Amino acid sequence: MSEHGRIRLLCIRNFRSIAKAQLSLGDLTILVGPNGAGKSNVLDALRFVSDALNVTPAHALQLRGGVGAVRRKALRGHPTHFTIRLEIELPDKRMALYAFTVGAVPKSQGEFAINRETCIILGPGALQRMEFEIEKGKFKVRPEGVEPRLTRDRLALTAVSAKEGFRTLFDFLAGMRFYNLVPELMRKPQDPNPGLVLLRDGSNAGAVVRELRNSNGAYKEVCEFLGRVVPGIMDVEHHASGAQETLRFLQDVGDKKGQPLTFYPTGISDGTLRVLGVLLAIYQRSRASVLGIEEPESTVHPAAAEALFDAIRHGTRWSQIIVTTHSPELIDHKNVRIEELRAVEMIRGETVVTDLDEASKQSIRERLCTPGDLLRNAGMEVAIEQYEQLPDEPNLFARDPICNAPNRADR
Repeated sequence: MSEHGRIRLLCIRNFRSIAKAQLSLGDLTILVGPNGAGKSNVLDALRFVSDALNVTPAHALQLRGGVGAVRRKALRGHPTHFTIRLEIELPDKRMALYAFTVGAVPKSQGEFAINRETCIILGPGALQRMEFEIEKGKFKVRPEGVEPRLTRDRLALTAVSAKEGFRTLFDFLAGMRFYNLVPELMRKPQDPNPGLVLLRDGSNAGAVVRELRNSNGAYKEVCEFLGRVVPGIMDVEHHASGAQETLRFLQDVGDKKGQPLTFYPTGISDGTLRVLGVLLAIYQRSRASVLGIEEPESTVHPAAAEALFDAIRHGTRWSQIIVTTHSPELIDHKNVRIEELRAVEMIRGETVVTDLDEASKQSIRERLCTPGDLLRNAGMEVAIEQYEQLPDEPNLFARDPICNAPNRADR
């Protein structure tokens, strides 16, 4: 069991382009597929959970254009709801199941409602169990020791999180963070920021560097990894620019007196800024429980992919990490394992995400090709039989968690 906790199983129904999905997740999961396949939608399902708990479901929906933009569009039978189910190993060694359904309702009634929500936490002893279940705004199973007020526009987990046990699950889910880094925004001076949490676009990178510099060794590791990607980079610093803050890079250019050159973000490439953003996402002082990174290799030279993957692997010591990519170089790293790869395809307007198909796995095992070769030649395919075995109407509210079942990612 992971010391920092992790999601063992993610199930999604009718979320954006995903009709149905069931993914086992390990300490590192790599979603591989072409642009437009729906890789980002897998991460966004998890991000929705975090947004809904950190603020409100209404805010999470507004960020995405409303419930109509989130529930899956279909030629026939446009779904009225979407469901997300998570099975989790918590950091305190307990197992948890958490699932909820968000349904569309007439605008006169508020546009959406939480139709159903289930939470079960097991352990650490065999007979210890905490749970609640809500359907259409009423308890079917009431949590012991708390009397939360229910409203259909809020997740009840927020209300019951005052009770120990539920709080551990809430903190884990609320502590998930997801990044789509924007180098152009990282270049701009920013207003002062606490710097404990990197913003989704990386725009407060200067503040995060400031805080890391005061931490225990993490700052040094960030500089070392950055130096591997960009030869000669010695240091990256927080720099105050009037009432705003930005970055400053120091690079060794072989000066006889050892004097480095100083660069500001306007003189730094997109690739370097993106790598720095990935490193800050991994090493930020307030570490993420689950860390999702969109295309970390984008605008990065292929030769830098090895160092970038090493940093990502290093970060799995304290965070579960999920990345999306269509980079052959990244997945060709010698330490990428077949069971960490998930293939993603768009088939007839639906995102299909599964393990690699058996033919792809066999080709890699027999060293007939690398994962990158398969990706370059459009030979990396989803395991369509695995997808078709998922029921069209899966029961995502099954009362007995299957967390204790062996996880493919562990084998």
